[in-house]
Amino acid sequence: MTQRMPSKATMAVFQVERRLQQARYITYHHCTNVLSVLLETLPLEQRELALVRLMLLMFEELDTLMPVALMARILLVLGVQLLEVVSQLLLQMLGAVMLSHWCVGTSDSLT
Repeated sequence: MTQRMPSKATMAVFQVERRLQQARYITYHHCTNVLSVLLETLPLEQRELALVRLMLLMFEELDTLMPVALMARILLVLGVQLLEVVSQLLLQMLGAVMLSHWCVGTSDSLT
């Protein structure tokens, strides 16, 4: 029994998927590095807005809520008060999802 080789199109799709996964991994680690710098350098009253922006960036770049949930856990461990941060983030994400749904007709960005 001979094994069939994947087509060039299939191989191209696999390469694109692998590069996308690598880009997401790099983006996630870049964002977590930025997060640690923000927590160390920003005054306490300025952290919330910066954290909301960073979490929203991760949501937009990675197209998933999973890294945002992980970041929320990290922030809780670090003692950051998350109520205001998360409420602002959720409002912004809800607006983005509703806009996407309204413009395109569907939204799969909360998977």
